[in-house]
Amino acid sequence: MNKKIKIPFMLLLLLGLVLIFSGCGTNSEGNQPSSSEASQPTNPEYPTENISWYVGSQPGGGFDTYARGVSRAMQKYIPNGDKIQILVENMPGAAHRRALEFVYNSEPDGTKLLNPNIPGNVIVQMTEKVNYDLAKVKWIGAFAVDKYVMCVSKNSKFKTIEDLQNADASKPVRFGSQGYGSTDYLLLIAAGQDMKIPNTIVTGFEGSSEVIMAMLRNEIDLLIYPITSILDYIKSGDLIPLMVLDSEKNELLPDVSTSAELGYPDLTTVAGLYRMIGVAPDTPQYMVDTLREALEKTMQDEELIQWSKDTDHPLTYISGEECAESIEKLQTAWAKYIDAIQKSTGGATMQ
Repeated sequence: MNKKIKIPFMLLLLLGLVLIFSGCGTNSEGNQPSSSEASQPTNPEYPTENISWYVGSQPGGGFDTYARGVSRAMQKYIPNGDKIQILVENMPGAAHRRALEFVYNSEPDGTKLLNPNIPGNVIVQMTEKVNYDLAKVKWIGAFAVDKYVMCVSKNSKFKTIEDLQNADASKPVRFGSQGYGSTDYLLLIAAGQDMKIPNTIVTGFEGSSEVIMAMLRNEIDLLIYPITSILDYIKSGDLIPLMVLDSEKNELLPDVSTSAELGYPDLTTVAGLYRMIGVAPDTPQYMVDTLREALEKTMQDEELIQWSKDTDHPLTYISGEECAESIEKLQTAWAKYIDAIQKSTGGATMQ
């Protein structure tokens, strides 16, 4: 005869409570949550305010054009995109450093995007004291990597690279640039060193258009600029391309020799304008993830892709994680030019 074992009701209740509370302290994998997971805020409503995309240059240039094209498409893919806007704000100064430092040191609330000059701002961080650390930026991603081209004017006495290398040292080749901190300035130093071109760098121009006009007036002899920024002048015949700084032929200038072909591999490594966007350090991860997802979807937008083709502004998507890796690689690649860069500035800093 089987006997029924009676368990007091209060004991059953106590056992149930123990089981319930023992399960509350674990995550989906059965592990205790980390302190960062436990403290990480979430806000499914983000963003609830307009997002400002800060461009460190004047309206009309390459940075500004890309920012307006990409932000217009990105508007479709951010939550609450029908209620808030992504607004492009121009804050020129100190070769993009003013805008970069403003956003970097702002409240990390996901309402401001930085769009620095990379590698220009990388090199400045390596050579002087700055109020930012690119390794701490929360990178959203990159939407383009511009390649650079070395050009002379159609009226220049220098017609080939050999002409430049054989220039009289007492009358050096006049390189033109906006100034220290800009990527074109740094590439001119690198090219002068590796290609052994006697040169002096003429600076003080307010923007890229002024540099180009100085070239057309024969006030400077050579410039190195992103292909997309001067393609119209090349097509018109006003500027003559001598070399694309890359390892492969460029689809926009397929007949122009590359730095790799001409025997300057280090120029191939350092030359590239990474058009990245990021947010301030300590920005909550859920905001970063929201923006990353929006940018990734934006890069597949048919209207943006068509805009890219129509305006000759190529698109290249790089994830936020890959952007962080690219910053480290650029620091390593540019290390060999730091002495020449510091010598060229005479210890001056960018204001």
